[in-house]
Amino acid sequence: MDGYNAFRPRGDTMLIVGSTTGPNASQAGGPAAGDVAYLIANMGSNDAYVGYGPSSGVAAANSAVPLIGTNVACIPVPGRQQRIVTLTPALFFAATTPSSQSPVTITPGDGV
Repeated sequence: MDGYNAFRPRGDTMLIVGSTTGPNASQAGGPAAGDVAYLIANMGSNDAYVGYGPSSGVAAANSAVPLIGTNVACIPVPGRQQRIVTLTPALFFAATTPSSQSPVTITPGDGV
């Protein structure tokens, strides 16, 4: 990754839909080696809890709305907000919402 440069896309954007039912995970494209910055944008008005992992099953399991006193390996993305996180390449992503649905886009790249 290139220090503190502005985010630079390095792959196709994918769309996942966060919902209250069991999430479906999709694999992100982008670089095949090294650290990858993922721009995760919640396009809807509902909060989304984005799970990720090396397989679709792990990503779906990590995509859960946290409850008081429990730990969940997810990235919370409030409605109409975005996050940039640096992770490993070729991950799967899934999203869960506490109510209704919310479209979430994921773009691989580098920078912040």
